[in-house]
Amino acid sequence: MFKQILHNLILLSTFIMLPSTWAQDINTRTILPFASTRLGLEAWSMGGAYVASWNNPMAPLHNPAGAIADGPGVYFEAGRAFSSKYIGFDSDNQFTLPGYVSFSTNVGKLNLSLGYAKSYDFRIEGTPDFPELPPEATEGLAGFKLRTTIETFFSTVSHSVPNKLAVGFTLALNHLNESGELQGEVLSKGSGFGPQVSLGMLYTPVEKLTLGTSFHYAHKIQYDPEFPSSELEEVEPEELEEVEPDPTGLPFAVASNQITTKLPWSIQFGLNYEAISFLNLYAMLDYQKWSSAAVNQEDEIQVHFGAKFHPAARFSFATGFFTINSSEKFYDLNQKFLTFGVQLQAHKTIGLYMTLLDSHLFSDKEPKQTYLGIGLQYSRK
Repeated sequence: MFKQILHNLILLSTFIMLPSTWAQDINTRTILPFASTRLGLEAWSMGGAYVASWNNPMAPLHNPAGAIADGPGVYFEAGRAFSSKYIGFDSDNQFTLPGYVSFSTNVGKLNLSLGYAKSYDFRIEGTPDFPELPPEATEGLAGFKLRTTIETFFSTVSHSVPNKLAVGFTLALNHLNESGELQGEVLSKGSGFGPQVSLGMLYTPVEKLTLGTSFHYAHKIQYDPEFPSSELEEVEPEELEEVEPDPTGLPFAVASNQITTKLPWSIQFGLNYEAISFLNLYAMLDYQKWSSAAVNQEDEIQVHFGAKFHPAARFSFATGFFTINSSEKFYDLNQKFLTFGVQLQAHKTIGLYMTLLDSHLFSDKEPKQTYLGIGLQYSRK
């Protein structure tokens, strides 16, 4: 019984996490892009076109060249992901608290930052709804739950010539944690670590125009999943490598119990243009090298457009648009988002951010996502 459940879970997680790698070891996977687009409220309020933004509170993860403040400062974010659907599963419906916290200060001419981010958060539960599969492929999986998170611990150093040129570097450590349950019983869990680096630059060649670029690379994360000892005692170790005939006819092969999660590298190019004194326009192209993470995945270019209005000295609001084009084409998971946000300087040292991301306005197809976030920034200038 345990062997059949284990086989079904492997089959299911492969459909969820990496549907296009039929001929690979199914223990090698990648991540879903729509589960990692929530942090950075100021940036996402203007369509996620963050790369050419000077004082971006999320600079360490977006573009490390963008200094957070001119003096010591703290930035904090939390959010609420509303219920959505993903291939028949209930998804999201969770709080992210905290989502991000960072501390920054100046040492001479350098800006230093340390922080934590929950940079990836994917949660589903329910029974799969795969019309392509016969019922026996998902038999016995009612009440299935899967939770995958990546927490990022980072340090950043940047140097800038005010409003002219800046360069920055972020060194981070990703911690992936994953668990699967079936009808309240833990079936497997595990965690692993992998390093990440980010490089960034900002340049203002002429007044009112800023150009930006950033590069991000995350190393693969590996871990050995843990199974309940009570279940494993009923099965001989060599039997865990055996897989019964697959009802889908797909050529699966289990090479080992080790799970490997690969992440794409990416590079961004963008601009920030002050159209008039109270309006800034933003644009960004985000090239994601998914083929470096998995065979048969397609590389993608995501587009981001945004505008930020400054009607008063201590108040601004923003709106934008961005795409999430999925790198795998087995399911049509492409999404288009509209974004809205406000920023209030409640005090000369305290800033408040609120942002809404929503993909319902363009289409009713799954996944449909809505995320509401709040951020607080303290900076002693």
